[in-house]
Amino acid sequence: MKIDHVGIIVRDLQKAVELYKGLLNAPIVFEENQGWISAIVRTESGKLELMQSTDDNSPVGKALAKRGEGIHHLAIEVDDVQAYLDKAERLGLTLIDKHPRKGSEDRLIGFIHPRGLNGVLLEFNMLDPEKRQEGAT
Repeated sequence: MKIDHVGIIVRDLQKAVELYKGLLNAPIVFEENQGWISAIVRTESGKLELMQSTDDNSPVGKALAKRGEGIHHLAIEVDDVQAYLDKAERLGLTLIDKHPRKGSEDRLIGFIHPRGLNGVLLEFNMLDPEKRQEGAT
């Protein structure tokens, strides 16, 4: 288990990319998701996911309207997302995802509601096993 990335909501992705690239001098990869665009800033010890909403009704759009710019979530890489979601449920935490779903960068993801985690939206993620097998062939 390790910290994979921190998700940060921004209003202006291009401006944020210029700032983070200038500050960190790190490679950046762009991805389009359902309702937002992400710029993944890769550092030696993890990633920052800069997210700009393209749909006010997307999770990113709703979070931006409610809380503004800033840290959105903390992502932990695990070996089995379902096992961690099940464990969280047994501990009485509120799940946003009862089962893993597709995320960015060929990953499966599952979120725990911040209500029971001191206000932190927590994402568990892992490389999609199907993608892992494709890479091995």
